[in-house]
Amino acid sequence: HLVSSDVLNAEDAAPVLPIDHPNLHVASPDVQVDEEGRRLRMTFHGHVSPSAGGHLPSWGAYPTYDQHTLVATSQDGRRFLPLPDGPAISPSYHRGFAWDGWWYGLSMPSQLVRSADGLSGFEYGPTLFDDVEIRHSGVLVDGHHLRIWFTRAGDAPERIMGCQVDLRGDWTGWTPSEPVEVLRPAESWEGADLPVEPTTRGPAFQPQNGLRDPFVLDDDGERWLYYAAAGEFALGVVRLPEPS
Repeated sequence: HLVSSDVLNAEDAAPVLPIDHPNLHVASPDVQVDEEGRRLRMTFHGHVSPSAGGHLPSWGAYPTYDQHTLVATSQDGRRFLPLPDGPAISPSYHRGFAWDGWWYGLSMPSQLVRSADGLSGFEYGPTLFDDVEIRHSGVLVDGHHLRIWFTRAGDAPERIMGCQVDLRGDWTGWTPSEPVEVLRPAESWEGADLPVEPTTRGPAFQPQNGLRDPFVLDDDGERWLYYAAAGEFALGVVRLPEPS
């Protein structure tokens, strides 16, 4: 948990979730504001028991094994409490958004899920891409469009792509536009001086020529793209132009 007065500087850090839950592994936190419930809700993934996650399907050639998404809530944004005994809601790397009275999530590789309350009862919809190599996604609702930023394992270099989905109509028919390149490594700290090689699934144990983990934030009329660079050895942020 980082506290900052602007998008470029971190001023303080403190844990917001018990480090022993679940099983000493917590990743991909994503926070949404629940206006009606006057609280914050955070999805995150970790190693969960078969009783909590065994009901969820695996995907593609890379099963999620025991890593699935759970939900925690907070009244102040400084301390989140996981829902007691709640089952996992989706595969890992869940990115949430609200639309037309429903709470949606996009999980790796591009699995859509939705729930009436955003806490339980998630139903599975389509996968947006016929591509099991989609790794990490970032999402943002922009008018009646869902803007998506993502990377693909196996790309050389792994880079951030972007597309959009028209949210009008039945959610089972949502179709992404043709992806376009948004950002690739250009600086040495991003891995640009390293060999261009296809990336693989799993952690980056050494610096790579590649970007991962896009996350987009709108702040005071400006749009910022955060990302992991050199594989997973640096963090970057860039201001995006006005969306067309």
